[in-house]
Amino acid sequence: MKRTMMIAAVIGMALLIAVPASAIETKFSGELRMQGFSHDNVNLSNDSSTDSYYRSRFRLKTVFEINENISVTGQFDALDKYWGKSDDQYFDPNSLSYQNVDNDDNFDWDTAYATIKTKVGGFLVGRQWNTQFGCFGIGDSTGPVDRILYLLPIENFTFIAYAQKYAENDEDPNDAISDADNDKYYAIAIYHGKDIEAGLLTGFYNFKQFPAMRDMISFRSNIKDYQTLAADATVARGTFSATYAGTYKTVYETAIQQGAPPAIAEATAQSYVDAQMQPGGSLYSLNSDAILAEGQATFAGKTLKDTGLPYADSAKAWIVDPYFVYKVNGFTFKGEFIYAWGDAEFDPGLGKDLDVDVMTYLFETEYETGPFAMRGGYWYMSGDDDITDDKHESFAYIEPNRDLDIAFLLTGDNDHYTSDLTDSLGGGIGNFAGNSQDPLGADYAGALAMAGAKMFYLGFDYKPIDTVTLGLTWANATADKPPGPMIYGAGTPEWDDDVGDEYDFKVVWKPWSNLEYKFIAAYLDAGDFWKQGGTKQIDDLTTFYNALTISF
Repeated sequence: MKRTMMIAAVIGMALLIAVPASAIETKFSGELRMQGFSHDNVNLSNDSSTDSYYRSRFRLKTVFEINENISVTGQFDALDKYWGKSDDQYFDPNSLSYQNVDNDDNFDWDTAYATIKTKVGGFLVGRQWNTQFGCFGIGDSTGPVDRILYLLPIENFTFIAYAQKYAENDEDPNDAISDADNDKYYAIAIYHGKDIEAGLLTGFYNFKQFPAMRDMISFRSNIKDYQTLAADATVARGTFSATYAGTYKTVYETAIQQGAPPAIAEATAQSYVDAQMQPGGSLYSLNSDAILAEGQATFAGKTLKDTGLPYADSAKAWIVDPYFVYKVNGFTFKGEFIYAWGDAEFDPGLGKDLDVDVMTYLFETEYETGPFAMRGGYWYMSGDDDITDDKHESFAYIEPNRDLDIAFLLTGDNDHYTSDLTDSLGGGIGNFAGNSQDPLGADYAGALAMAGAKMFYLGFDYKPIDTVTLGLTWANATADKPPGPMIYGAGTPEWDDDVGDEYDFKVVWKPWSNLEYKFIAAYLDAGDFWKQGGTKQIDDLTTFYNALTISF
């Protein structure tokens, strides 16, 4: 504590000395957001249950303007947590122990970067907030990224180029996977006209550590098998230990009741359980079962660690992403198309090489007149239903669509749009923004996202007054290539492609520019996709969401 106070004092003195000389101007902005959720039947099962909770987040962004050409920006989130979760130790009835909330649930420094303006353009260097490209957010995932960005505006054009570090393993020369860093490179051109906006992004991914979808699914299955074996071993050893202790106690107490001194009773009890530990004894088989279960778990764990998750030592992909926005006579026409191709090469013995061929596109028409606005569109995202061939066709496995704002339940992301169902919908299957590359996820983690999307949607907004917006949205979704035996193994039935229909109703009240209240009622009429190819009984989901956001 004394050391912390001394460091703070030194920093404070340095700032006091530096401020008059450099005349740093500091600007603050941010928001306080509080949310409430009520999910009725998240698992889409026929035995409905309700999950209701609140969470909050305080975000502060600070800009230090050193001079007119140089500034430093930092941003952090604090108290990004569920209400009722203690900052200190709390008793967990499941583990029968005290637990601590992770520190990053309370304070997480997101960005810190420099902005440098020159006569030939501007530079952003450091950990900065990723921004959406295009007009919809397909293929985008807003969040902190490490990169060097260059921006040059020329009249109606804006040119951007940046190099982004996606993963780094070069910093440790003793690491067996050093030089396995993953990098992304982009070049962007955007045109802003009176009635039209258009842009083109081109990208190159140079990955030296990329897990194939087939290996991620297999690795996740192996982890589940190991966890089951470890749990079985714990139960077997617990059963033996409890029986051993119970047998010892019974013999000891019987001897005491018969008048034996404690020392004799202990010797009698120990002799009896020792005899039962021999072949044919009542404890022998229980101990043998525990030893066998522990050996199986240990072997599975060692095999899992030894084999690990195979990575391609070279995965390269090229991306093109054009978009346009055109406005005429109250109509707005929008379109965006992303196509990526490349290959992933594995060392001999780690699996066949893969040809990458993925795409997604979205087209929408919107019409506004007075307080009314209507929109309709179609979204397609390629999926993959065969991990045994030499092609990778699942777009979302490479680039999740976590910024896509069409349907609250089916496309919302809990980091961005706060649906909180990204990885929990359907018992862990997740929605179209689900995380397919989670090795510790559910058995079918990210299955909907990997399967791809075909979605029609219609929306209607009405502003009865300037401060209130009412909205209705309908979306019908099917999977492009639903899972089957070529994804999850022989014997797995083909899943149906009917994901379902979603209906959303929203109210947004914004009485002042820095205060917003949002209410959403969302209903998912679940399709047969969620039956996982079998006769599983499913039911629909109803969610109520509200959020109060105060910005400054």
